[in-house]
Amino acid sequence: MSNHNMVPSMKQAKELKQISKERMLTYSEIDQICMNESTEKVQVQIPAKKLKQYFPDTYTKTQMEEIIFMLLASWAEREGKE
Repeated sequence: MSNHNMVPSMKQAKELKQISKERMLTYSEIDQICMNESTEKVQVQIPAKKLKQYFPDTYTKTQMEEIIFMLLASWAEREGKE
């Protein structure tokens, strides 16, 4: 997991603990369990109250989304994600 710079989810931690009670886990099994859930659909919700502190009161939801996606695209480009 430290190779992937991640913390297991509660579901993953329970699965790892259960298997480790039964037998010794291999690095390969740990990777498979941890990477399995990371392919699931990711949803992020940010409360409007938190977002509003970064935008003028006059900005609409659409304007805020456009700026957020523009900033994310710029960040992804710098990070080498496409």
